[in-house]
Amino acid sequence: MAQILPDPLLGSFTPEVLRVQRAFKTIPGDDFMIWVGLPLPGAEARPDFLVVHADSTAFVVTVSGLTDTDIEEHLHGGLFSSKPNSVSAPQQFAAIQREQVQSFISSALNLDIRSTADDGPPAVYGLVLFPNASHELLSQVWDKNPAGGCYWLGGKFVSSEKLAACLRKLATGGLEERQLKQLRSLFSPETVVPMRFSTRTRINRNITADLAPMLLDYDQEAWAKNRLHLPDDALVVAEAQAPYGESALVTGVAGSGKSLVLLFRACTQAKLHPQSRSLVLTHNKALRRELEIRFGELGRPNNVDWHTYFSWVQRELGESGTGPQVIQYSDRDELIANAVRLEGEQTTGQWIEFLRDEFDWMQDRAVTGLADYLAVERVGRGLGLSAEQRTRVHTIYQRYQRLLMAAHVEDWSGRALRYWNRLLSGELKPAIYDYIYVDEAQFFAPVWLRSLRTALRPGAGRLLLAADPTQGFLKRRQSWVTCGIDLRGRSTRLRRSYRNTREILSLATDFYRSRLNNEEEEELNLPNEAELLTADSGERPRVIGVPSRQDELSRVINEIRDFLEGGGNPEAILVLVATGRRTGPTHDEMARVLGEQRVADARYTTKPGSVRVCSVDGATGLEAPIVFLIGGAELLEKEGDLQLSLGQREELRRDNTRRLYMGFTRAGAKLVITWVGNMPEILRQHT
Repeated sequence: MAQILPDPLLGSFTPEVLRVQRAFKTIPGDDFMIWVGLPLPGAEARPDFLVVHADSTAFVVTVSGLTDTDIEEHLHGGLFSSKPNSVSAPQQFAAIQREQVQSFISSALNLDIRSTADDGPPAVYGLVLFPNASHELLSQVWDKNPAGGCYWLGGKFVSSEKLAACLRKLATGGLEERQLKQLRSLFSPETVVPMRFSTRTRINRNITADLAPMLLDYDQEAWAKNRLHLPDDALVVAEAQAPYGESALVTGVAGSGKSLVLLFRACTQAKLHPQSRSLVLTHNKALRRELEIRFGELGRPNNVDWHTYFSWVQRELGESGTGPQVIQYSDRDELIANAVRLEGEQTTGQWIEFLRDEFDWMQDRAVTGLADYLAVERVGRGLGLSAEQRTRVHTIYQRYQRLLMAAHVEDWSGRALRYWNRLLSGELKPAIYDYIYVDEAQFFAPVWLRSLRTALRPGAGRLLLAADPTQGFLKRRQSWVTCGIDLRGRSTRLRRSYRNTREILSLATDFYRSRLNNEEEEELNLPNEAELLTADSGERPRVIGVPSRQDELSRVINEIRDFLEGGGNPEAILVLVATGRRTGPTHDEMARVLGEQRVADARYTTKPGSVRVCSVDGATGLEAPIVFLIGGAELLEKEGDLQLSLGQREELRRDNTRRLYMGFTRAGAKLVITWVGNMPEILRQHT
């Protein structure tokens, strides 16, 4: 079947346009791509359809409602005409429709097409369809086809078979990609991607390159547009809405534009339904800041709220500093150690780390009661626990909770659980949204997603998710079903990477598979060979071996200083630190050497003219033309801890692999990895 966007139609259309739309939609085969315009402001003068055959011939189509009676009157004069036997000039018939088509083609391709010319530009043809008119009567108006710069077809050709046959016969091929982009950008301006959104164009900007705009690709545009909503009083569609449900997911290989299409969909939906309320959520401050800036470049509708999950929860709780404060990570570990000691047990670093993770796991799933904890399946936890061991863990957990309450503090997962419990009890009522968009949803815990569903408008709200399980390492031990979300038949996978060069994506993929070759492929988004070939070729990643951690940082600072002194743009650089505790010292040392104004913590600021620094755990969703990744060796060293069980070691190996894979794929044009000590063979090949 032909692919048509959007599907189903949005807005109010004449019966003639609906008939043509059904004919286009049911064309067999996959060689036709059809666009129907969204009813956005400024689209009134646009033709009805843009049709592309085999990416090689374009048809700009408008539909006329003229009937046989109108044609007869044109040919022979009306019953009450002062000159009943006079015949209007052929060029006057359907002049508005033909002028609309010609004007659109001229504007899109910057051509001077005379209204009387019979031939349009190469591989781009204008077409006026008359579903209510006899083709034979039309041939009495025009003795040739095309006429006046446009082809024309009567009602007998408005069926899927005949319409497809006519267009295939007219298709000459030769449409340039640049021309197609220009046609699409004028017909669907909401799909144009601002140049700043591309990581590679920031450092290699060829001022003599062609002027064709960057656009969403077909898969991206389909997810950004299909099954959008209009307000009830404007919702008139070509056919009954198919069952859709409240949730949908977009996933895909690294750099395929998941965040981008979520952003475009949120912006387009907000413009289509200005009375609606939307919420866009991420899990970290740096990504929220970047997405909100980009959203502003797309128009910034004012009916959209922006938050991290926890800033939204804080607003909903409405405590204004009176509620428990969030405990710092180091203080939390000490509190857990105190709970262990108070229960008469010995403390070890490994035992404290396990309990911290286990407590978060319990709270993320709301299984904090002893009966629930004893009954729950702990699949994927890395360490099996008997009923006696679970009881022991739960006793320490209860002691830990009492210590938190005494200090009037809580941990992050505890805050999310407290909010969820207050929703369940009816103590709190969330602000209601028509649309909720979640980026990097693989990091959202079940309790988080369940609380979001309560904020959807009953029966009409929609939850739209963008996620990549290959990059999931924080909340990955979950399924959408356990979160109460049914995504069967509502998941779209994007297959082409636009951010990464082929060389960067190949290294990241090979590194992943070299360490985790037993994972189920269907659960991942690693690109296959065909998908790798769609990425642009570029510079090979560099892996630099250094003798110490201080040398590692010094080498990176020296590389960045040389780049900046040579006139490089500091905004093109993102420095990722694999271990979170080194992020602060790395930022401070870079600021000391390069200057305070030239270095920024990506979590808190986007000050212009600065190099961004961020931990790997906080960098999901970020990107840059040039990425330096430091601390990878230190991250992997933890996998050798002899106190780890086999399951724990495998789990840590999986998490660390996904961390580094995500870090590698933040780079658009150049990736530099520094490594202390022995490095994996796959990286050694790039030294």
